[in-house]
Amino acid sequence: AHVTCSVISGDLPMEILWHKDGVTLPQEQSVQEQQHQFLSTLLFANLSARHSGHYTCIAKNAAAEANFTAKLVIKVAPSWHMEPKDLAVLYHHQAVLHCQANGFPQPRITWMRARVEQPNDFVQLEPDSRLYPAGNGSLLIRAADPSHQGHYSCEASNGVGSIIRKVAYLKVNVPAHFRNRIINQSGVAGEGIVLTCEAEGNLPLRVTWGLTPRLQNSPAHTRHTLTGLASEINLHNLSRKDAGSYHCSAHNEFGDDTMVIYLTVREPPEPPEKLEIVEVGSRWLSLRWSPPVGSHSPILEYLVQFQEDGVTQWSNVTVGSNSHTARIGGLKPASRYVLRLLAVNEVGVGPPCPPASAATLQEAPSGPPEEVTVDASSPEVLVVRWKPPSAIASHGEYLGYQISYREVTSGSPEVRTLRGRQKHEISLTGLR
Repeated sequence: AHVTCSVISGDLPMEILWHKDGVTLPQEQSVQEQQHQFLSTLLFANLSARHSGHYTCIAKNAAAEANFTAKLVIKVAPSWHMEPKDLAVLYHHQAVLHCQANGFPQPRITWMRARVEQPNDFVQLEPDSRLYPAGNGSLLIRAADPSHQGHYSCEASNGVGSIIRKVAYLKVNVPAHFRNRIINQSGVAGEGIVLTCEAEGNLPLRVTWGLTPRLQNSPAHTRHTLTGLASEINLHNLSRKDAGSYHCSAHNEFGDDTMVIYLTVREPPEPPEKLEIVEVGSRWLSLRWSPPVGSHSPILEYLVQFQEDGVTQWSNVTVGSNSHTARIGGLKPASRYVLRLLAVNEVGVGPPCPPASAATLQEAPSGPPEEVTVDASSPEVLVVRWKPPSAIASHGEYLGYQISYREVTSGSPEVRTLRGRQKHEISLTGLR
């Protein structure tokens, strides 16, 4: 390549000089100057981008001086200044895939990514908040995770020569870790539960449980997951002693982590305390109690059970959880009842408290004596006989009977009292 400066006219002798970008053209082996009277030519042996610039040709003789400036632009095909290389980065750390090219015009950098299912099929990269090209062309990945792992292609082009392309593989190494380091679980007494310790990270991955007496007879079962390893322990027939903390650890070559499972065993509530009968009526009883202690679940309600002596079936009355008193109605007078109390929570009905018993008060009989007969034993004596009222109408122990009688023509009755429940006959004497 060459640049020529020719002078149209002028007297000899004449001197022709060259400046580049306003200063005298430096001497270098790749640029040679040839002059012949009115002509000067710059010969470039190995043209490169550094030869670009503004060249000024200055011609002068004894009479005058003239100059002319022209711009020389050297287009240069892309070449690597910093090509991308395979890179391994830790999970949640920043990664930079370098890609910088020289050339003129300045090469345009294009990033592409291989499809996961087709590693040789590249598609243009869609930037997001965690993965985007930096201003210098390199690819910046903030908080790398396994979804960023794969092949990336960097292309540099400027319309001169061929496109240059380089593929690099990004490997994201994931230390052993748990998404949730604290897990709360609850189970029901008498039932089973599965404790799961699910770790994530690069394989080989090891998961271990902290030794406790309860786990000595409960072997762990391990299975692979999409992101790591899960270890499971089955606990059968839960009881209160199984409640507590269970620790689990995970380890691989890039790190380790621990987690804890807090297990709560839900049980039916303890029995209510201090059940007592505080007041008694003929057909009702009032009772009070104290709530149970040591319950892990809130009391939903109380169940009052009562039965009459000689009856095997319990009758039930439900009382709200905020009440610690109850009035049981619909009872029989002069009858003994046994009462007990049970608490209910979300798990079920707890055991009953020690029973209490009481007898209702008596009432006046609600029915008359039955099978009343009157016989004359003599002209002046009537014998009255009867049977006591039915058991349903008795309402208590009989103290005696009142017999009221009058002469048909008389309006004023006379009353006789017979004491004792075993007497069912009376003789009325002194009659006419």
